[in-house]
Amino acid sequence: MEQYLNEAETILDREIKLFEKSSTQKILPAPSPVSFENINSLTQDRFDISINTHASRINEQGEKLFAQGNKTAALSTFSKAIKMDPQYALAYNNIGVIYWQQNKIQETLEHLQKAFDLNPKDSDIIYNFTAVLCKQKKYDRAQNIYVTYLLEHPGDHRIETAFNELCKKHTSEAKNTYHAPTSNQYEEPDKTCA
Repeated sequence: MEQYLNEAETILDREIKLFEKSSTQKILPAPSPVSFENINSLTQDRFDISINTHASRINEQGEKLFAQGNKTAALSTFSKAIKMDPQYALAYNNIGVIYWQQNKIQETLEHLQKAFDLNPKDSDIIYNFTAVLCKQKKYDRAQNIYVTYLLEHPGDHRIETAFNELCKKHTSEAKNTYHAPTSNQYEEPDKTCA
């Protein structure tokens, strides 16, 4: 137990030093008062935050490589982020995008599905996953994802626009069951295309 606490503390100290040197500092929440009863929980939380922060940094490196056109290195970097934190949804999303560009359809769907399963409220994941579903003519699945997301995020114009395009192009395959509220009050969705 003591070794685990020492390792977690070392990782946390290293992350704090990196954070202090960072040019884009983020404000972290103040830690809760520590008592003997919650020391294990607190240490695990700090360890989890450290891993997530590190995975996020690795993912950002992958995004830079991708932007520079180095998809092979980006793919490897995103995979490292997933090894660091298997719950890091954006890395799965980014791998899915690369596979899509490489026309690896099955791998694309697997990675975007995993990203969606991990974070079904991220608009970038929603946008990418539904775009691929539509290209695969899986309109009903895309429609269900759009509607669920838009009912919780009615102000997301990018997703709303993509959903309306789906409705316009494929009215026989998918029916528009969502219309943005016209007032500040919630309204039940319409059941037909606009």
